[in-house]
Amino acid sequence: MTASSNDSNLSVTVVTRGNSLSEDTTEATNLRLSQAVWETVANDGIEATTVRRVAERAECTTGLLMHQFKTRTAMLTHAREMLYMRTGARADKAEKLGLNPRDTLYEVLSGSLTLDTERQQEARVWMGFAAAALPDSEIRQLHISGNRNWLQRITRLVTEFKPSVSESEAQACAVKLIALTEGLATLSSLDPEMYSADTQRLLLNQEIDSLTDA
Repeated sequence: MTASSNDSNLSVTVVTRGNSLSEDTTEATNLRLSQAVWETVANDGIEATTVRRVAERAECTTGLLMHQFKTRTAMLTHAREMLYMRTGARADKAEKLGLNPRDTLYEVLSGSLTLDTERQQEARVWMGFAAAALPDSEIRQLHISGNRNWLQRITRLVTEFKPSVSESEAQACAVKLIALTEGLATLSSLDPEMYSADTQRLLLNQEIDSLTDA
């Protein structure tokens, strides 16, 4: 890394492989670094997600990467926040489809099932962070916060589907539905043949339909 300064402005230049990048990193570079972090966590796991490994995937120096994220924990936190943004955006899109409350609940919940390559990757990231959260209180709090926000969303959708239930009953239903979908996503990541996409869809539909009969 090289740096130059004058009385009016401080400019930092980070040297990448064959190129230099000002402190005002471009949006394209930020996206490239974010994607490299995400892909490393998803493909290699949390423990293997080192600064050097991510820099190699991003084809940049470790200096550029640390200029962006400062610490490895910040880098991992960024990946977890990316997971929140991706799943949240998918859920928002599902809610805007204009479906009836039952189908809206299904569409939002199915977003966390491993029904395609993108969601399979997200499930691996989620599992990695769940494991990393056990010994790390900072990651654990981030994990809990995201899960609680998801629980609030699903509880609201259950209430819209079953307006006659109490708040505590709606939350209990939401907990059951989330446990089902997160469990299926985890199991399918390990045994995709047994827990196929069709099986996941069937079980989720059956569980939602059981709410109608309750």
